[in-house]
Amino acid sequence: MTKRDIILSILNHEENIVPSWTMAFFNVQTARRLLGESKMPNDIDPQEEYKMGSSNKKDQIRKLKYAKVIDDFAIGVGKGAIFAFGHGGPGEFMDKLIKKEKNICISKYETGVKKEVKYKPYFYQHYDYPLETLSDISDLILPNANDEKRYDGLEKEVKFYKNKGYFTYANINGFFSGIHYYLYPYDKLFMDMILEKNMLKNLLNCTNFE
Repeated sequence: MTKRDIILSILNHEENIVPSWTMAFFNVQTARRLLGESKMPNDIDPQEEYKMGSSNKKDQIRKLKYAKVIDDFAIGVGKGAIFAFGHGGPGEFMDKLIKKEKNICISKYETGVKKEVKYKPYFYQHYDYPLETLSDISDLILPNANDEKRYDGLEKEVKFYKNKGYFTYANINGFFSGIHYYLYPYDKLFMDMILEKNMLKNLLNCTNFE
């Protein structure tokens, strides 16, 4: 059986095992040091433009090598779509590079929020959120989830991994992480779960990125 066959058997309740779905490296530099550059797709790093569509052929091969060396059973499709390095793929908000130096990288997401990553010591934070309060929801403008460029080439990328015996997946914005990463600060989100339940429901309803 291929790894894809095993995943399908588990979903059909025919197997009773726990497969390795993903192995996380939130510090990309650590992963590069441990696994080698040839197993690291380039599109997990912020690009000059927002990452849309499928990974190029070179990165597809690197994603395959990555899955093999850590014994993953599934591979994410789309640029940047390796869940082990955070988020990415056609169903999530994308970022683009705005500053990169030796020890710092700053990118900006489609929603306007910025992400700052420092490498030594490793640290990251999000700032400049588009929402300062939940009352700002009426001014929120979200990217077009139906833009065909987001999904360009994904069918071929899926077939590539399937033919290699792997299960495939595509990430989407979670109802919780999709807010605190891209729209509204973590601390305010937690407070408003208690203080502003109805307004928070409005935010959840308008950010369904489907």
